[in-house]
Amino acid sequence: MVFSKVLSTYLYFCFSKKTYYISLGMIVINSLLFIYFSSFTTNIHELLINQSNYYNEYISECISFLKLELIVLIVFMIIDCFNKNNYDYFLLNKTYRSRVIISKITAIYIVIILILLVNYLLFLLIPLVLTPYFYVNNVLVILFIRLLIFCLYYLLLGIIFYLVFKSIYGLLMFFTLYMVTYTINGFLENINDVKGFKVVYSIFFPELFYSINNQYIFLFKEYIILSLIFLLSTITLSMYNSTDI
Repeated sequence: MVFSKVLSTYLYFCFSKKTYYISLGMIVINSLLFIYFSSFTTNIHELLINQSNYYNEYISECISFLKLELIVLIVFMIIDCFNKNNYDYFLLNKTYRSRVIISKITAIYIVIILILLVNYLLFLLIPLVLTPYFYVNNVLVILFIRLLIFCLYYLLLGIIFYLVFKSIYGLLMFFTLYMVTYTINGFLENINDVKGFKVVYSIFFPELFYSINNQYIFLFKEYIILSLIFLLSTITLSMYNSTDI
């Protein structure tokens, strides 16, 4: 069976009713939160005078919440697609194990990208329509790309936790460990405050930090994160090929 057919099979499986309701719930919740975070009820003169403050505050609050939502979405998708693996048994009789796991991960990632894209567009459009201070620039485009990298890294890491423990308890540990970095870094003003233990922890649980030039960046360069993604991909493929599903 060719890769495209295996991928289409998993895409059909990933776009389940549960996924639809989860994505719809995210859209509704985020729409309300983005409207609230935009401070659109504030006096227009106040918004214009303090344009930079409102702009940065809106992005900070929205991205902080969106990152947490994406981790929850990743946990849900892994549970939904790995805990119920009837398609795996069927497809393993028709194609290679490596093709099965690559197709499954790709399908999950495509679904996450689509959900993120819709919510990110809401994040951009709501303040553009409701407020005079918001504008879209290349920084926000780069931020979206970094969120895609963020999602892929944690998707692979979450899958490894699931394959190691072979239960949702592994995903519970994964979520808890992410919450540690989310919590300790949530109180930081910018990336320059990351020191000591936080630096070491950020190697394994990278976070998008707010920098002094009004950007969200990883503590380490993107090529390091991409190298870690390649390493996680290799580990995932090796584990899936050597263990029972």
